[in-house]
Amino acid sequence: MPDADTLLPEPVAFPVLGIPSGAWPGTRKLAMRSAVAPRAGDGGLAPSATVALTHTYYLAGQPLPSLVIGQAPAYPGGSGSRSDSAVRLLLRSKQRPTFDAPVDEADHPIRIEGSTVTATWSRWTDRRLSSVRFDWRADRRVSIAAWEYPLDAEFFGTLAEIVP
Repeated sequence: MPDADTLLPEPVAFPVLGIPSGAWPGTRKLAMRSAVAPRAGDGGLAPSATVALTHTYYLAGQPLPSLVIGQAPAYPGGSGSRSDSAVRLLLRSKQRPTFDAPVDEADHPIRIEGSTVTATWSRWTDRRLSSVRFDWRADRRVSIAAWEYPLDAEFFGTLAEIVP
């Protein structure tokens, strides 16, 4: 039986998209989840490290996050399926409505670090909730959920590669 060192891939550095220090008027918390999982773009098995990051952003005086940014690998040949993990995290408090499916989705271009990417916007029954998801730098899938916080050009203009 192989030892643990032969099962784990080499450490991998990857870019992290977020709001730089000083550009958010409140506090940020970061959580990282990692696992070794069989995954390959052709449907076969290949060991890989899955590293997902979640940033929760709180406005001053608010006990619940106003914004959640989730980021995980985008695998070649993957289905591109929706991930509502940022929405679930934003709505996990009993003080907010339970998770609901989006009522509409549409693709629109947004600008991230001077580049245009196609983002899928979701419209929810509760208008206080908004979310968007997109691929960033060809290897990261990003989902953003906001509660009573505008996801507009000004917001997207603040996003940049950060050091967690």
